[in-house]
Amino acid sequence: MIPLLLMVVGTPAEMAAVVRTVTPEVRADDRSVALAPAKLLKAGTVLDTGGSGFVELHVLGVGRVRASAGSRVALPGPGGPLELLRGRLWVVSDAESRVKVAGVQVVAPRDRSLVLELNHSGVLTVVTRGGPLQIIDGAGASHTLMPGYSSIARTGRVVGQRLGGAGLADLAMIEARAHEGDRIGLERFLLDVGTSFEIGQAVRAGVRHQIRGHAEVIGAGHGTTGVVIEEGLRPPPFFEDEVPPKGPNVRVEVDFREE
Repeated sequence: MIPLLLMVVGTPAEMAAVVRTVTPEVRADDRSVALAPAKLLKAGTVLDTGGSGFVELHVLGVGRVRASAGSRVALPGPGGPLELLRGRLWVVSDAESRVKVAGVQVVAPRDRSLVLELNHSGVLTVVTRGGPLQIIDGAGASHTLMPGYSSIARTGRVVGQRLGGAGLADLAMIEARAHEGDRIGLERFLLDVGTSFEIGQAVRAGVRHQIRGHAEVIGAGHGTTGVVIEEGLRPPPFFEDEVPPKGPNVRVEVDFREE
């Protein structure tokens, strides 16, 4: 971590970002640039993640930036904004950051987490976590976006805001975790401990000892899932006199005789 920070601090003026994580599918507009962790990228470089790629960058003056599959992003020049040309970005700002996309500028203060997605129809969706941010439209008007809401924009115009947007942020987080892996080995450690740990004095109850509740209570009357639950909990049949799974345990016998 320390060498990486030193490299970022000591970069020349024309350098805009350093690569943290990258998959082989990601390409730069300059084909001579071989992308790899700790690679320095010049201002104005355009990155394309392709159909299944992923890249995480530390962009100077912006913060941590993650580009999802199907994305195209242009790194900022000196004092300029980061630009999303297509796809989805997850930005965690460490300073006041600007992202240009679809004719608007998204201005995020320090310590904001925001996700921007520009689809193939040119519709932009923005969500934020950690606090509000500003969206400046093509006419220069500023619109405040609060956490818990998503903003919709198109061709320089903010169409409106609506409640929700957490799913978009969760999707970006899931993708990042899938590509970045278990960096500190925590997941591997927990799996190793879980497989080697022995539970002492554990007694497993057999089928005959399982509690059988009312069929409707445990869900047998609610579709296939309920039936599977009921069949899994019911005791095994005993010859021809099995207790029916539903209804009263009553047997009625009728005998007709002439007297």
